[in-house]
Amino acid sequence: MALVVEDGTGLANADSYLSEADATSYITTRLRATNADRVAWEAATSTEAEVALRAATVWLDTTFRERWKGVRINETMSLAWPRYNVTDEDGYALDTDAVPQVVKNACAEMAARAISEDLFTDETTPGAIKRTMDKVGPLETEVEYAGSASQQKAYTKSETMLRGVLEFSAVNRRVERG
Repeated sequence: MALVVEDGTGLANADSYLSEADATSYITTRLRATNADRVAWEAATSTEAEVALRAATVWLDTTFRERWKGVRINETMSLAWPRYNVTDEDGYALDTDAVPQVVKNACAEMAARAISEDLFTDETTPGAIKRTMDKVGPLETEVEYAGSASQQKAYTKSETMLRGVLEFSAVNRRVERG
């Protein structure tokens, strides 16, 4: 099935934020020639690249669903972008008829990763064990992990790239005195 790239109109059937050609251009100009993700991307078939772009787009929309700034331009669109009422980190309004370049760049980064790894696999180490409790009769075992560590792998580069189009939770917001 051919890749359907969001063109800024809020397509109902779009499945990627950028084309294979645009992803390849980004990856080959932004990642070092020895970077494992770039090497894997360059060795991939067109079909593998399209699958990776779909996976990267799903990962972005799933991971940041509740944090994207603004509102989707229509209710029938298949992806989270384009959106209304979005300003970048400098306060400039973003176009409502385009996917922001930072979203496209993050999609390319994640697509390059998706060639060689599953973006949604659980981590095998969920964090330090804070407490364990075993109870006999009837047998019970309880494990509590320190903090609220997610078992999903974190990709901080993509989140850092996207910070201008993401809302931050109350925990992460700066409090300023006025």
